[in-house]
Amino acid sequence: MRFFALLFCLFMAGQVVAQTQREAGLELVLLADASGSIDAEELAFQRQGYALAMTDPQVLSAIENSLYGNVAVTYVEWASNTAVVVEWMIVDSMSSAKTFADALAGPPRQACDVAVNCKTAAVLQNFST
Repeated sequence: MRFFALLFCLFMAGQVVAQTQREAGLELVLLADASGSIDAEELAFQRQGYALAMTDPQVLSAIENSLYGNVAVTYVEWASNTAVVVEWMIVDSMSSAKTFADALAGPPRQACDVAVNCKTAAVLQNFST
């Protein structure tokens, strides 16, 4: 009996997972160099470029008219460490593209070189603005 109860629970858990997952036509990882050779202005420029591209009407038209009508996208910065700045999200409309673009604008530098403490870099970035 316990076996059937366990089997039923596993079956139901699989159904819940299947309902929350969504297929994407493309899984896109956007990467940016955040090492010490990149200053705060250059990092902001990289983020702004990705944000503008994701909200561009031609890009959105291509996404919406693709086979699945969407893309899964994440944004990662790297230096000595790697940091996911924007978690995976589905972009399938101007609204979701703007949500992604807004998420890029918010957080400070996430990745730093070993020689530079990330907290110090964030303080210096806030001081310079």
